Amino acid sequence: MFANSYTVKKSSRSFLFKSNKREPTDSNSVQNSLPSLFFDGIIDGLSATTISPIASATGITMFIVARTPNVVNAQTITTTAFSDLRMSITGGLQKYQVGMAGALYSDDISTVDNLTHIHTIIYDSTLAPSDGALVYRRDRTQQTLTNVSGTIGSATNSGSNQLFVGSTSSFTQLFDGYISEIIIYNSVVSNQKLTQTEKYLSDKWNIP
Repeated sequence: MFANSYTVKKSSRSFLFKSNKREPTDSNSVQNSLPSLFFDGIIDGLSATTISPIASATGITMFIVARTPNVVNAQTITTTAFSDLRMSITGGLQKYQVGMAGALYSDDISTVDNLTHIHTIIYDSTLAPSDGALVYRRDRTQQTLTNVSGTIGSATNSGSNQLFVGSTSSFTQLFDGYISEIIIYNSVVSNQKLTQTEKYLSDKWNIP
């Protein structure tokens, strides 16, 4: 666990989540022969115990290592009950979407594929309500975002103290794919820490 961060991994039964419906299954052959979680898109979903620092947060940096092999309908990788820390996939066009502090953005360039990627979401409220307050990076490269709805606010919702993985808080938009690792900082990390963490994930999971 990093200082001032919340790391979620699957190693044997050390995944720091309680089951919402059914615990996803272990898979050891998805990426670099390391354990990942498989979500079946039907009944698997997880909800975190209370993580108070992600509520009313003015800065968030989140790293997600995930693979999305099968996308037909809209799916959610992570979110809160108020759509903060949101990483999702649209149905139809199959684009990645990120949400934070009352706004939702779409990556209009990156098409979902059957590869494991490092997704980095950075929220800096000092830049709100400018669209630049939310940054999405994919495999260490910043992507162009288009606003879908809302205006990004000065903090995450005060009720966003629980993280849902593999579905929405109402257990819809179930994720069909693999999640290997999630790291959350309740701050905007320095450029040095950003580079270090993305390199750590790239080396660990063998992602170019």
